[in-house]
Amino acid sequence: MKIPRTQLLLFLSIGVFSTSSFAAAVPEKWISINPKQLATPQTDMRHEVRSIYSVEVDGDRNYLHAKYDVIRGKPKKAIHLGRVFGEKQVALSGVKYLEWRWRVRQQPSLVDSLKEDPWLDMAVSVYVLIKKPSFIFNGQGFKFGWLAIKGPTNTTQRGLRQIQMRTGDLSGLWVEEQVDLCALYEKYYGSCDGEYVEYIGVMTDADGTKSLAEGDYSDLRVVLK
Repeated sequence: MKIPRTQLLLFLSIGVFSTSSFAAAVPEKWISINPKQLATPQTDMRHEVRSIYSVEVDGDRNYLHAKYDVIRGKPKKAIHLGRVFGEKQVALSGVKYLEWRWRVRQQPSLVDSLKEDPWLDMAVSVYVLIKKPSFIFNGQGFKFGWLAIKGPTNTTQRGLRQIQMRTGDLSGLWVEEQVDLCALYEKYYGSCDGEYVEYIGVMTDADGTKSLAEGDYSDLRVVLK
């Protein structure tokens, strides 16, 4: 049996990075992005990232903790944290699947705005960009969400397909996920041939509901064929 090759995106499994400082704990190729500026990533937002994301330790395992707390007056805007692959883009046809572990600590408050659109805010979500959205054209890719309540299906955000993975909170339990990116792309966009994974990242936010959202991420990786 051929053993799949993996490309680890979130190096938090065995304590590879020191937790003494956030800069040392997060992989250097990871950047922070304002979701309203996906087409033009910003790389100098470390101070804002620290207001949401931190690296925590659980036994011999490190994980990325995210807490977006509008109730305490910060942060002011939602921020992605992820990796742009640049020149080392991963061929989509060569990806067997994307996998990760995550858990919800607190979902954003179920105010009227969230009841109307549960995709507005989430404790945990994972983004995959195949084609970045521009100021004129929509992008292609996926937003995998763990929603507070069941949301509408077959929806998009700037061209990205919103895929509901789970709902509720599961009382803080870690859950493993695995998705076939190529199969999903072919379902919604067309052939995987000639396409590349440009960006993979996470986002925890509660700016729309002006509340609090909290969750954790670990073992985010691409498994190659």
